[in-house]
Parts: sequence; C-alpha cells; structure tokens
Amino acid sequence: MDAKTVLHQQRGHQIQQTLIAVDEMIALPNGRQLELITAASRCPEGPAVRPGTTGPVSHSGAPRSCWLVIVLPGGGYEFCSFREARNIALHFANHGIDSAVLNYQVMDEEDALSSGKGLGYGPMTELAHAVDELRSNEQLGYGNSGIVLCGFSAGGHLAASLCTRYDCPQLQAAGPWRSSLRPDGAILSYAVQSAVPEDRARMVFHCLTGSTDPQKWREFTTDDKVRPGTPPAFIWHTADDDVVPVRNALNYAQAMWRCGNTAELMVLPHGIHGLATATSDVEPDNSFAYADEHAALWLAHAVSFIKKFV
Repeated sequence: MDAKTVLHQQRGHQIQQTLIAVDEMIALPNGRQLELITAASRCPEGPAVRPGTTGPVSHSGAPRSCWLVIVLPGGGYEFCSFREARNIALHFANHGIDSAVLNYQVMDEEDALSSGKGLGYGPMTELAHAVDELRSNEQLGYGNSGIVLCGFSAGGHLAASLCTRYDCPQLQAAGPWRSSLRPDGAILSYAVQSAVPEDRARMVFHCLTGSTDPQKWREFTTDDKVRPGTPPAFIWHTADDDVVPVRNALNYAQAMWRCGNTAELMVLPHGIHGLATATSDVEPDNSFAYADEHAALWLAHAVSFIKKFV
C-alpha cells in the first residue's frame, strides 16, 4: 500500500471519529473492539423490533434492536477503509438497526508475498469472536437478536467466508466457542467471491495466502462453498465495476438459489467500485464525487431484507 493511501486513510479515520461518535466500545476476547452505534440514540422511532414483540435491552437497561449489523470495511485486506466504517453503521442506526464496526486484521500485500505467509484464517477468526461475544455476553442484550454481517469488497469476502465456513475445522480449532458462529444473514456489497488471476481483486488472495499460486487461493473462495442452510444474503453490485467484476455477485447469488437458500440480487447499471452508501458523506467533508441518488437506494432495500428474511 502506497504512502498516499496510508495518509488518506489515517486522515479519513481521524475526521470520521471526530464527526461520528460511538455509543459503546465492546471489547472482544482477542483484543479487538466493536464500535457500536445504536438506534436508540439515532432513530426517532427507536430501535426496530419484530412485529408483536418488545425489543431487547442490555444489562444496564439500554434499548436494543432485534437485529445487529456488523460492518466490515473494504480495503483488499491491506487496510480497513474509513469510507465503509462508522458512516455505514450510522446509516443503519438511523433506520432503526443497531450496528457495530469491526476493524479486522489486515496485512500489506507486498509483505504477505515476500514472506510467503498471509493472513490465513486470522480475519475470519476475529469475526467469529465478534459473533460469539454478541451472542454469549448477556450484559450486551443481543443474545436473541439477528446477527447480520455487512461487508464491502474484501469485507464482503470476509462476511461470505464466515457465512459459508462457520463450522470449518480451522475455526473450530480456534475455540472454544460459547455459541454458534453461524451468522443470521449477510449484506454483500460489491464483494470478492471468486479467485481469478486476471482480476484486480487478486490482491485479496495475495494477502490471505501470501502466494501468487491460484491453486492456493481456492481455499478462500466463497461461491463454491455455498450449501443448503447458508444464511440469507442481500447482494448488490454495479454492472461496470472494474475492480471486482459483477460475476462475483452473480456467482454467489446463483449458488444460493441452487441450494434453495434465500438471496436477493440488486445489480445497478453504473457505479465505481467503493460506492459505500453512494451519498456525499462517504467522504467526511461531504465531497464524495460519485454520490448517486439511485445507487443509494441499496441501503433501504437491505434494511427491508433484514426485517423480512432475517
């Protein structure tokens, strides 16, 4: 990752942290933290609840929504982008759904390739810790809430990885776990699914495996690991994405449907890779040049999907 990108990301995170305060920091057993933004503090209607039910509460009495979204930023597994972090969580909270950002383990692509040792199952294990803590820590109040993973690009790959491999031997060996690691649903935003050497997104597999050998990348593909019972997924992409081709979304959606799983696919005709919310506040100073009112509708569709199918 070049120095310009490093500085831009550092500055973006600093500004975003100033503009968007979190309501709670949830410590995870592995040392990571979840940055929680709640609907109770943001949504005039309060936290979203299932019809005919009352919403859960934390041990301290704080109202909780019946769903919680874990936001997984993109960045090719080299960094966690500020463009897909607290701003995403804030939008979900504004729609009545509590949301928490996980800045997971990353690695410089050149370091991974030069060392021959990539991230492996590290990011997936960290995400599993987040799901396990939310389900098992009674004080948090999310024990009965639907846990939804919302990932962007590489973060979408991470979300799909846990959705398809939550019971794999590598994760089970990283336990013991106090609860099921199976997410209740996923929102996959221009996510990497397939390993194709010609694609610009091959850096994802470089960072995970530390190798340029496509045969080694196959361990971390996701669309070929979908099976009956894979959690429901809302999948969205743009048709002209030149970083992660739209076939990634098509392949995952078709795999879901072949297995009899619930999936919704939204393909927008145009849009750059990394649209995030497709609103001006993707950049903290409201200068995002690719804001698109039509593309921004994905978020409302995703919220509706969560409430109906998760």
